[in-house]
Amino acid sequence: MDNDALMKRQIPGFDVPAGDADLILYALAVGASLDRAGHVNLGRVYEKGIRPLPTFYTLAAWKQPGWLFDLGVVREGLVHVREVLEVHRALTPGTTLRVEPRLIEAANLDAGKGVAISSGTRITDKADGALLAETRSILLCRKNATIEGAPRARKTERFGVPSGLPGEIVPWSVRADQAALYRLCGDFNPIHIDPRASAAIGFEEPLLHGLCTFGALCAAVEDRSLVGRGKTVTELQADFLAPVFGGDQLEFRLFEGAQGLDFAASGRGDSTVMCGKMKLSANSHSENC
Repeated sequence: MDNDALMKRQIPGFDVPAGDADLILYALAVGASLDRAGHVNLGRVYEKGIRPLPTFYTLAAWKQPGWLFDLGVVREGLVHVREVLEVHRALTPGTTLRVEPRLIEAANLDAGKGVAISSGTRITDKADGALLAETRSILLCRKNATIEGAPRARKTERFGVPSGLPGEIVPWSVRADQAALYRLCGDFNPIHIDPRASAAIGFEEPLLHGLCTFGALCAAVEDRSLVGRGKTVTELQADFLAPVFGGDQLEFRLFEGAQGLDFAASGRGDSTVMCGKMKLSANSHSENC
């Protein structure tokens, strides 16, 4: 790949439906179908009064990743390392989303270890053009060679575990087949299902999609935490620090931050798998299942 040609490529936009079935499938795929008591979470999986998870926007952003592969990125070596979601307007069921992706930067990792891709999307309501959400992503492409003329990847400051004791800890169980479910949303990278594919890039077993954990965190805060009761996530920034695997038991540790909530998620062996921060606002729905 040549960096100049890469950065000049025009990336086509695409439409993503957000109908009841799409929203229910997403809730099932991230594990949001049960409430804190273990009962069916009707607000997420029943079309009458359904409450879309804000992180559905991140699913929409990556619903058609073909543009990335057209640039020469090898799917089997692709892992998410950072995701940022900013919600401008709550998602209404039945909306058709217009997604406009853009490539922000491509950079070479040290020692020929691959390529870092920074991208973003602008998501609007196809019917009226209103801005609904924006996303930004950083991905590592472990099976790609260096890009001629691309800058060297800069060391970015990562989120760490907040200091002090968490104000609340929300447990979360990952189904053994969670990645198989999430694949139905459109991410068919074999590293999430095929042990040989995951082993080829250094993982002991197939790993869960980072954006699945991202959505699970949103559901945990909105549906199962005390601090999130009656509120909705309007901004979410996360660094993916270690893999999550099927069957893992997670803990989402929530800390009061300067402008919202800071969080750290722990997984297998008490490893820190994800850290970041979020903002919440009052939800028009009074019920929080």
